Amino acid sequence: MTKNKKLIIGISTASAILVPTIAIPTAILLSKKDKKPITDKNLQDDESSNKNNYMPSEMASIDLDKLFENKELGLIITNDSKPTSKEIIDALKSKYPSIDSSIFESLKLEETSNSKAKFSSNIKEKYLGVLEVSFQIQTKSQYKEETKKELQSLWAKEFKGKLTTTQNFSEILEAVISKSNRKHSKLSLKDEDSKKEFYSIYKERKKQKEEKKEKEEEKEKEQTQPSTFNLQIDGDELQLEIGEISPGKKATKYLDNRGNIKSTYDRNLKDLDSTEILEIGFYHDSRSDEFVITSFPKNVKKLPKKLPTLITSLEGAFRDLESENVDGIDEWDTSNITNMESVFERAKKFSGDISKWKTEKVKSFSNMFSFAEKFNGKLSDWNTNNVENMRAMFYNAKNFNQDISKWKTEKVTDMSWMFNNAQTFNHSINDWNTSKVKNMSRMFENALQFNQELNKWKTESVTDMSYMFYGAVKFNKPIGNWDTKMVESMAQMFHNAKEFNQEIKNWNTDKLTKNYQYYKFAEGSMIHDNENHLPNKLKDKVKKMRVSSSRNSSRSAF
Repeated sequence: MTKNKKLIIGISTASAILVPTIAIPTAILLSKKDKKPITDKNLQDDESSNKNNYMPSEMASIDLDKLFENKELGLIITNDSKPTSKEIIDALKSKYPSIDSSIFESLKLEETSNSKAKFSSNIKEKYLGVLEVSFQIQTKSQYKEETKKELQSLWAKEFKGKLTTTQNFSEILEAVISKSNRKHSKLSLKDEDSKKEFYSIYKERKKQKEEKKEKEEEKEKEQTQPSTFNLQIDGDELQLEIGEISPGKKATKYLDNRGNIKSTYDRNLKDLDSTEILEIGFYHDSRSDEFVITSFPKNVKKLPKKLPTLITSLEGAFRDLESENVDGIDEWDTSNITNMESVFERAKKFSGDISKWKTEKVKSFSNMFSFAEKFNGKLSDWNTNNVENMRAMFYNAKNFNQDISKWKTEKVTDMSWMFNNAQTFNHSINDWNTSKVKNMSRMFENALQFNQELNKWKTESVTDMSYMFYGAVKFNKPIGNWDTKMVESMAQMFHNAKEFNQEIKNWNTDKLTKNYQYYKFAEGSMIHDNENHLPNKLKDKVKKMRVSSSRNSSRSAF
């Protein structure tokens, strides 16, 4: 039991009182209530606060031995047979990171061996006694060699032949560090390897297999120099053979309807009960060599703002979406995407902003907004330089009516069904380069409002114009200069295009030799009865078909 002492406190010149006080043990400086780190400043503050109370100076001293409960420091890596004072103190700091550095700075090494060391403090009035610590040592060279052996064993067991195309070097480095538990080794990668993808190695190998080698020596060279994962260990390089690389996949991480975080490798999540995706999943399709995004739940409302850079295909991502908008996708960097087929197919309510998407690498827009009945977003800034397929892009996109006149279409070969049933679309697309388009079948079928100039179009490559303006009731623009020498089908091309009555008598129809190729060519349109406007070589055939149709109608009346 600590004895009570008395402290005289001056109240005034006329009076004084005696206050009983208890001598406070040193440990009070580490009280759980205060939770202040032990520092010179805190000790000075304690002394200053007690100065007027005449607290004895020895009450502020700390026993070094009591500061550190566990004095076993574990393994210390050193260059010599004994660790240096700095190496031991660094190990102590690592074990006790919350203790202020000023205390470590005051420590002075008294004696050391290859397993123990004793320290005292340079500030005797504050830090009393001796601190004795124990440890094990190993030279850097020994530890490095052990590390190499352990990593070689770990690599053979956990990584070689098990890597996938969806992984990168930095990701595997983290996994190696985590599994190896070699905390004293500085494991790293060269700068040029830090951003490397295993897919690049997979792709190069695939290319080499497909190419026919001219020299046998090159084959032998490839076999004797396998791809390696080059791990840097404190300046040394450890080469680890990669082995086979397989097409990989990444899981989709999401919040379920109870707020629980879950993940799945399923590729079609349309019926998943989730409105928020935390991490976007994808898989490597080895047949197409595309990294395809996992399709999202039909009720999804929120997605990460960052799209994984490996993804090259958004095919079917939002097919059957029921949400009007999806937070996050407006900020996606889509500059690596080559395939946008059916992205919003049957997303009947979608009306979100995707105007900033980068599309310079996209080759296919096929069915992208097919049956996206509400969509009418701005797309004028999209780069379409590399697009080859626009088939059914706005098929049944009933509300779409935006300016896309500046799109580059010189590589497009298929525009069939593109504006089929796009009931409100009526913007100029006369400046499009259509010189490579082969298929224009049903392109404006039931495009009820469309009536724009198309006389600049180059059609020398088109082979199919069947149903092209079927039901385009307002279209009546001059297209008599079109080059149709390659067209093999004009069946029902102007069927029910009620207003159309332009002169197309100079069209080349030499390839239309069978009835089905021009069946009901312009039935239901004004030009149907205007022989002077019909193609010269086609008007007699149309006339015969008209007579035949009339006879059949007469027979059916009886």
